Amino acid sequence: MAKDIVILGGGPIGLMTALMLAKLNIPSNILESNQSKKIGKDKRALALSNGTRYVLEQLDVWSLLEKLLVKVDKIHTSQKRTFGRTILSKEDIGKEAIAYIISYDDLIDSLKLKIKDNKFIRMEQDAKVIKINNHKTDKIIYKKSKKNFEKIFSFLILADGGKSSIEGLNIARSNDLDDYEAIITNIKAEQFLKDTAFERFTKKGTIALLPFLNDTYGLVWTGKSTEMSDLKSCSEDDFIKITQDFFGDRVGLFQSIGNRLSFKLSQSRVISIKNKNVIPIGNAAQIMSPVAGQGFNTGVQDIWSLYKIISSNLNFSYEKIVEEFLRQRLLVKKPSYQFTSTLTSIFSDDLVLINRLRGLSLSIVDNLSILKKKLVKKLSYGK
Repeated sequence: MAKDIVILGGGPIGLMTALMLAKLNIPSNILESNQSKKIGKDKRALALSNGTRYVLEQLDVWSLLEKLLVKVDKIHTSQKRTFGRTILSKEDIGKEAIAYIISYDDLIDSLKLKIKDNKFIRMEQDAKVIKINNHKTDKIIYKKSKKNFEKIFSFLILADGGKSSIEGLNIARSNDLDDYEAIITNIKAEQFLKDTAFERFTKKGTIALLPFLNDTYGLVWTGKSTEMSDLKSCSEDDFIKITQDFFGDRVGLFQSIGNRLSFKLSQSRVISIKNKNVIPIGNAAQIMSPVAGQGFNTGVQDIWSLYKIISSNLNFSYEKIVEEFLRQRLLVKKPSYQFTSTLTSIFSDDLVLINRLRGLSLSIVDNLSILKKKLVKKLSYGK
């Protein structure tokens, strides 16, 4: 059996990693646990930063996406029942847009189209990895069509979201935000402001409204689990009424919603990994709150950092690549991780004094261009 670079996970992060390796003429094998028909059927809105756009351009994928995405020129941030608001715009960073909104399945379909005829990429679906063996040889054991297979690897990249339970994988993680949840859906309103995204802080959590396909908005509502329970179980009419009350009338009256999905928010990151020649990227390395839209884009930063490290180590010293990647990314990711964690907790607190301070802070940011530029740079580039 020939040694290989193996990527666990055939989502956007795994596919982009394979394309990055192919750009360096390095072959890879993607193992995806889901069957083909189960992949790429997700209509959720996904926010792409300018940093992510740059990477997708380098991978020759951006041109496939341009007709499928919505550009965000402004982000309108406010707080219910207090003065103060901030409007961040593309002019603050001198770019074409602050962010770009695309559906998950449009992104993954475009990436799969790009890898389809790439001679450096092989993808196996319905392949569930069950064990990593690091004894005399480094190999993985995976199940496919009810049979077990083995594959020797030189370098293993975890891009499976960090949720898989794999025997022999020795990773330590920190964990936060266990009592928070998110609800996502699509919502239609009287007015569709195609270039504006909204962030609304309320006593019931944070509401993000993203301009999306077919003149609808993608809605992400995050908050403490106790506050989310009634939103998950109420009728569609009641959900629309509650959303209207907390969001206000900036886009007129809400008219209809799509299917509601809810999930627990767990913010975690890798703090150590003892397996040699193994690195985690994307959600396998850090799971972040969706409040600031940093999670996926931080995963793309992982990919680009790995590309630069491998580019300077083409003699394939895998141990050196792993050591340098973990050193760089564990240090660089920490500010983004803390940024989203702080936003989630601070803006979920409903104390009167804190409410007033938040309103004042929004007004200060809106009137100080240097702070606005720093905040937009954080949201648009993750740094």
